[in-house]
Amino acid sequence: MIAGLVLTILAVALTNAQQDFVFHTNGTGGVACGNHHHCVTNATCDHKHNMCHCPHWLEGNAKIHCLPPANPKLWIQNDPHIKNFHHEFASLLTPCRYKVFAIAFRTDTGVRAGMELFGNNRLFKGGEYYLTNLTFSMFVQLGEDYMTQIMEFTGDVSEDGKDYILVAKSLHMSTGFAGEGTEPSVSAESSLWGYTMDVEMDTHNNFLTVVIVELGVKLLFRPPSTSVHVNNKELPLVPGAVFTVDEDHWKYVHFSSSRYNVAAWPDGPSLEEKATEHNMSKPLYVQYLMFDHSVPLTEIEPRGSICEDISKNFHRICTKDETRVEMVKICSSIYAEKDFITCLSDKESMDEYEEVQKDFFRQCQISLCQGNVTACEEMRKNMPELTKCPLPLKIQELDCSTVG
Repeated sequence: MIAGLVLTILAVALTNAQQDFVFHTNGTGGVACGNHHHCVTNATCDHKHNMCHCPHWLEGNAKIHCLPPANPKLWIQNDPHIKNFHHEFASLLTPCRYKVFAIAFRTDTGVRAGMELFGNNRLFKGGEYYLTNLTFSMFVQLGEDYMTQIMEFTGDVSEDGKDYILVAKSLHMSTGFAGEGTEPSVSAESSLWGYTMDVEMDTHNNFLTVVIVELGVKLLFRPPSTSVHVNNKELPLVPGAVFTVDEDHWKYVHFSSSRYNVAAWPDGPSLEEKATEHNMSKPLYVQYLMFDHSVPLTEIEPRGSICEDISKNFHRICTKDETRVEMVKICSSIYAEKDFITCLSDKESMDEYEEVQKDFFRQCQISLCQGNVTACEEMRKNMPELTKCPLPLKIQELDCSTVG
């Protein structure tokens, strides 16, 4: 889920101890709101509905943070639901890593920067997904010189069960410079290495914020107010994270190089509009986008994972748009149909069934995209036998003889 790390870059020297950055979140926060939540300190609570409200000059999810209305912002609750740049809500129902956005910046000084935000969910008891980690990738370039950094933020309950421990890890880091005989772009005075990821902590509200000052970027995390039910069999509770860019820095976003995915570019079409354009419902279009952009981070992930196969199959085997859409309509029920995933999540050996769920999706995907009747029939036969769960309705209705 969430935490932070300090990254400091000075000229051609890169300083980064690979230790974890750990933050115990035992602050009391603002007013209690319901049995499980505390608002942030500048918010109020509607006790009748157990809703936190930001002050009138700010906006946001007051269980996570309140921000100026003019700043573009995106919210990801831990349940996991997103409120994107277009102020649309969407459910993120997948156990594979998914891309939330890829944003590119070009500054007046010639610096090019890109950042990507990925989420990763896990299925918990009751058939509920929970955002278990966020991965933040950043690339900065000036001339032929560059720096890359990938950080992962996770959270878990402390051993005594009294608070959350938020942990940030540097998963990958590299630099590159101009070749021999080439005049380096980077000097001790260069602005490139002034781009740093710094961490700010609010130990009262349990905020942990990664700040890139030069780009006006903030990625803020807040854990649940309580750790009740937080383990591999019970559903953890909101809040989550917010990504925001200061209004004054939004002009540096290079829109033609950015991909907003489920985040939906603020000045572009909404998810609803794009779904209509593709003749899909919004929930189906969101699922489509997550499969389309569930590309593993090759710098940090082992090759050959099921999720990597699913991503490759989506682009290499499902080559026709109509085939992709039909595949997502049917196969996404393995990830999203409530009765099926509730049954899966009630298993004692949930770790094993996480991979089983992904593998059945892969089998469904291959069946439909390759028109493989035999694979389809084997999937329909093996899924209930192995999981001891009823087939998702879309799989029950699938006539394997028609896929060839």
